[in-house]
Amino acid sequence: ALRTAFSAARIVVGLPDLRGIDIVINCTPLGMEGKPGLSVDTDGLTPSMVVADLVIEPEMTELLQAASSRGCMVHPGRRTLEGQVDALCNFFEGTADG
Repeated sequence: ALRTAFSAARIVVGLPDLRGIDIVINCTPLGMEGKPGLSVDTDGLTPSMVVADLVIEPEMTELLQAASSRGCMVHPGRRTLEGQVDALCNFFEGTADG
Protein backbone atom coordinates (compact mmCIF):
# COMPACT_ATOMS: atom_id res chain seq x y z
CA ALA A 1 0.00 0.00 0.00
CA LEU A 2 2.83 2.44 0.81
CA ARG A 3 4.58 1.73 -2.49
CA THR A 4 1.35 2.49 -4.36
CA ALA A 5 0.71 5.73 -2.49
CA PHE A 6 4.36 6.88 -2.54
CA SER A 7 5.87 5.37 -5.65
CA ALA A 8 8.95 7.61 -5.53
CA ALA A 9 9.77 6.67 -1.92
CA ARG A 10 12.35 4.04 -1.07
CA ILE A 11 10.61 1.72 1.40
CA VAL A 12 12.69 -0.93 3.16
CA VAL A 13 11.47 -3.59 5.57
CA GLY A 14 13.89 -5.38 7.87
CA LEU A 15 17.43 -4.47 8.79
CA PRO A 16 18.33 -2.14 5.93
CA ASP A 17 21.58 -0.66 4.81
CA LEU A 18 21.11 2.85 6.22
CA ARG A 19 23.27 4.65 3.65
CA GLY A 20 21.21 7.39 2.03
CA ILE A 21 18.39 7.14 4.59
CA ASP A 22 17.10 10.40 6.10
CA ILE A 23 14.53 9.14 8.61
CA VAL A 24 14.54 5.92 10.64
CA ILE A 25 11.27 5.02 12.38
CA ASN A 26 10.87 2.07 14.75
CA CYS A 27 7.25 0.88 14.69
CA THR A 28 7.93 -2.42 16.44
CA PRO A 29 7.66 -3.40 20.12
CA LEU A 30 11.47 -3.67 20.24
CA GLY A 31 12.69 -1.29 22.91
CA MET A 32 9.65 -1.56 25.17
CA GLU A 33 10.11 -2.69 28.75
CA GLY A 34 10.77 -6.44 28.56
CA LYS A 35 11.31 -6.33 24.76
CA PRO A 36 15.03 -5.62 24.35
CA GLY A 37 16.60 -5.36 20.94
CA LEU A 38 17.03 -3.03 18.02
CA SER A 39 15.21 -2.78 14.71
CA VAL A 40 18.27 -1.40 12.90
CA ASP A 41 22.04 -1.73 13.04
CA THR A 42 22.90 1.46 14.92
CA ASP A 43 26.45 1.48 13.52
CA GLY A 44 24.92 2.86 10.32
CA LEU A 45 23.33 5.90 11.99
CA THR A 46 24.78 9.28 10.99
CA PRO A 47 24.25 12.78 12.43
CA SER A 48 22.17 13.85 9.42
CA MET A 49 19.42 11.33 10.27
CA VAL A 50 16.23 11.78 12.26
CA VAL A 51 15.41 8.71 14.36
CA ALA A 52 11.89 8.24 15.73
CA ASP A 53 10.72 5.46 18.02
CA LEU A 54 7.01 4.94 18.62
CA VAL A 55 7.72 3.14 21.89
CA ILE A 56 6.36 5.28 24.73
CA GLU A 57 8.07 3.68 27.75
CA PRO A 58 10.95 3.99 28.27
CA GLU A 59 11.08 7.42 26.72
CA MET A 60 14.70 7.03 25.61
CA THR A 61 14.86 3.55 24.15
CA GLU A 62 18.10 1.78 23.32
CA LEU A 63 17.63 2.92 19.71
CA LEU A 64 17.12 6.57 20.65
CA GLN A 65 20.08 6.50 23.03
CA ALA A 66 22.31 5.07 20.30
CA ALA A 67 21.01 7.63 17.79
CA SER A 68 21.50 10.52 20.19
CA SER A 69 25.07 9.41 20.95
CA ARG A 70 25.77 9.46 17.19
CA GLY A 71 24.44 13.02 16.83
CA CYS A 72 21.05 12.19 15.28
CA MET A 73 17.93 14.22 16.01
CA VAL A 74 15.66 11.91 18.02
CA HIS A 75 11.88 11.83 18.36
CA PRO A 76 10.52 9.79 21.33
CA GLY A 77 7.20 7.97 21.06
CA ARG A 78 5.50 10.06 23.73
CA ARG A 79 5.74 13.13 21.47
CA THR A 80 3.93 11.22 18.73
CA LEU A 81 1.16 10.23 21.13
CA GLU A 82 0.82 13.77 22.48
CA GLY A 83 0.50 15.06 18.92
CA GLN A 84 -2.44 12.72 18.31
CA VAL A 85 -4.43 13.13 21.54
CA ASP A 86 -6.79 15.86 20.32
CA ALA A 87 -7.50 14.07 17.04
CA LEU A 88 -8.16 10.78 18.88
CA CYS A 89 -10.51 12.44 21.36
CA ASN A 90 -12.40 14.15 18.53
CA PHE A 91 -12.63 10.87 16.63
CA PHE A 92 -14.02 8.92 19.57
CA GLU A 93 -16.38 11.73 20.55
CA GLY A 94 -17.66 11.88 16.98
CA THR A 95 -16.54 15.46 16.45
CA ALA A 96 -13.69 14.73 14.00
CA ASP A 97 -13.73 16.60 10.69
CA GLY A 98 -14.11 14.46 7.58
